Order: sequence, then C-alpha cells, then structure tokens
Amino acid sequence: NNTITLGAAYQLKGNIGDLTGRGATVQGMDMPATLGIGISAQVTDQLMLAFDYKRIFWSNSMQTVTISQNGITMGMPQNWKDQNVFALGLAYQVNPQLTLRAGANIANNPINSSYLVPLFPAIVKNHYTLGFGYQFDKQHSVDASFAYAPKVTENNGLNFAGTSSSHSQTAFQLMYSFRF
Repeated sequence: NNTITLGAAYQLKGNIGDLTGRGATVQGMDMPATLGIGISAQVTDQLMLAFDYKRIFWSNSMQTVTISQNGITMGMPQNWKDQNVFALGLAYQVNPQLTLRAGANIANNPINSSYLVPLFPAIVKNHYTLGFGYQFDKQHSVDASFAYAPKVTENNGLNFAGTSSSHSQTAFQLMYSFRF
C-alpha cells in the first residue's frame, strides 16, 4: 500500500576465481550467497522507518583459503559460520530540500574463533550511521554520510603471539548528484 513496502532478494554465490600477482596465487575466496528481506513504513509524511534482515551463507564459501608462492603451497582453514545481519534505519524529511538519516547494523561474527587470525579483519559486528541529503532542485543534490564501527577484538585463547585480531572502522562519504 502507500505506507508499507516489502522486499526480498537472493544473491547467488559468486566464484571469484584464482587471485594472482607477484608470483603468488590465492584460491578459495568466494563471495557467499545472501538472502535478504526488508520492510519499510512511511509512518508520517516526514518519517520513514526501515528494517532489514540478511542471512549471509559464509559456510558455503569461506572454508579453506590456499596461498601458493615460490613453490610453497599452504592451506589456511577458515570455516566461517553463516552470519545474521539486522539493520534498522530512519529517514526524517525536515523540509522538501533536507532529509536526515540514521541507522544501525547489528550482526554476529562469522569467523570461527578456533583459528588463529583470519586472513582479513571481518570481525566487526555493529555499524552506526548518520547522514543527510539536500536537494537543491530537481537536478542537483548533495548527500553525506558518516559510519562508525566500534573496535572489536577477538582472541582464540592460545597463549602465544598472533592469537588475537582487532578492528574498527570510520568512514565518511560526500556525494554530488546531477540528474538529467
């Protein structure tokens, strides 16, 4: 209807293929299949609320990554778990030109803690965002966003160097759009 929108999407698993460069080859890093569903509600003329759920099927794609270089081949077990991602957002239209936005993304860590350190820091679980859009006219607009992911440290409990990984993120985006 005019106030509720439902959506669903499914993305097939993607095969990245072998990554090569400077005499090295990396195999086994594929993009996971993803299932997502969402709902948004135009609560008032100015306020829209949205909720999304996404299931990322890492267990079918990030199993063992194999690195080969200079005649040496090493398999690195990853055995990632499937991930649940919950996202909540809102958009508030202050006036016809200015819209304010905020959101939160809450997820579980897909990395199996029984392995030392993952190949890349995918342990961040939560993200918080703020942003705005300003429409100068029908053709020109500016959008800006700020995203913050608090620091997360994972430790597998082994008692020697290299057994923990820490990661946080801060990002800012500024975009100008011209519609023709």
